[in-house]
Amino acid sequence: MLARSIQKYYINLYKKYTYLKSKELEELPRFGVMSW
Repeated sequence: MLARSIQKYYINLYKKYTYLKSKELEELPRFGVMSW
């Protein structure tokens, strides 16, 4: 039972990480345009 909750925790962490990474990648081009 503990293993399942740990797995769920890591899945949520991974989803959050990938979400933030994709947001970051979307922000970057805008940032580049601003710096020019």
